[in-house]
Amino acid sequence: MTDPLYTIGQYRDVWSVTFEDGECAVAQVANNFQIYSDLWFTTPIPPIYDFRFDFRPNKLRKGTKRYLLIQVVPNVPRGAEILPYYENLAIVSDLRVSIELACGECVPAEQDLRLIVDRSLVDYREKGYAYYFIDTCDYDEGIYNIWFELAFGENVFVSEKNSFQVFN
Repeated sequence: MTDPLYTIGQYRDVWSVTFEDGECAVAQVANNFQIYSDLWFTTPIPPIYDFRFDFRPNKLRKGTKRYLLIQVVPNVPRGAEILPYYENLAIVSDLRVSIELACGECVPAEQDLRLIVDRSLVDYREKGYAYYFIDTCDYDEGIYNIWFELAFGENVFVSEKNSFQVFN
């Protein structure tokens, strides 16, 4: 058995290139990269363009107790080849949910008082889906903004604010 060529750590890849055009000259090209322990990918940029977050339902009756279904879809190059790999990484990465009141009878003027759920960690995950339990008994009727944060390596991907409604 041979030892792996690269293990967890920081590396510097240096190439020496010789040009022959009248005169000989040697140029060196260097690239620094690192292999991380938690996800085993290299830097400087993981080959993910972005993540798309979908959720349902977007309308709940007041007093409902159920899970929101959140789908995390990575946008990667050559999707058919490496999509399953990054789907698995997306599932083991931290996914957080935030919810704020956007429209209703009593919307506080202060932004921080509108926040109902502040970066709550989603624990239940399965394949490309995550489940967040929501209990609307304590929610006022109205429109709420909901957004998601996914920590992937040293990057944090934040979704756009989406809306859902609590009605009576």
